[in-house]
Amino acid sequence: MSTEDKVRGALADLAPRVPAGDEALAGVHRAITRRRRRRTAVRAAVAAGLLVAVATAGVIALAGGEEGSELDMSENPSTTPTTESVAEIVDGRVEFGPLRLELPDRWTVIQALPSGDDSAWMCIAPAANPDPKLDNCAGLFVRYGSLPGRETFTYEETRGDWAWNHATDVVACPTTNDLNDQVVPGPEGTEPIAFDVAPVGDKTADYTQWAAYCSRSGFRFTPRMWVLPQSRIMIEDVLGRDETEDILASVEFTDE
Repeated sequence: MSTEDKVRGALADLAPRVPAGDEALAGVHRAITRRRRRRTAVRAAVAAGLLVAVATAGVIALAGGEEGSELDMSENPSTTPTTESVAEIVDGRVEFGPLRLELPDRWTVIQALPSGDDSAWMCIAPAANPDPKLDNCAGLFVRYGSLPGRETFTYEETRGDWAWNHATDVVACPTTNDLNDQVVPGPEGTEPIAFDVAPVGDKTADYTQWAAYCSRSGFRFTPRMWVLPQSRIMIEDVLGRDETEDILASVEFTDE
């Protein structure tokens, strides 16, 4: 047999063949169905494996604290803090650095992270963390340690001059999250519209309030801040939450 004949034979073996009759065609259909079933079974097994992995990871994350305590994120799993969380919920109260406070109903710790050798920050908010929110926080920021001021300055350096705005870039409007709708000073400028003292737990804090606007939508909000310089604690209510006064009244200091 010549080389050309061998090539023709090999090509003929590779060519698809039409089934000889209905019986053969039914066999092909059965084979295809079996392959589809196998693929479906594999996909189902993979999906089940992923669900088990996610559930296991959630259990491990919630089991990271001391026995009998946990960070309850059941309202909205997407807001689960990272494993670096520096806050802990014990008997319904949040322990965070030198203080503990009581959370309002259906609130939780959205995130709590270190920000330096002896500093940390925490966002507490309704569990769904709904809009409006600033810097992904619909509630209050609580900080201890080295306290930030405006942009790259410390609180002490910019105490009155828009010290609530720690961002070094454009800040999107809390209601739109649109960088074209930027947070800007209004007619009041960056100076406080109120400055006084106010209680935080059984201590007295420096209280400051500013005016801020959204450049396109015109949305106005009045960021508020309570600072205890000696304890190095800062609490910020940027969007004016109704629950803030109760939270402040619940604060206890654990370093006394």
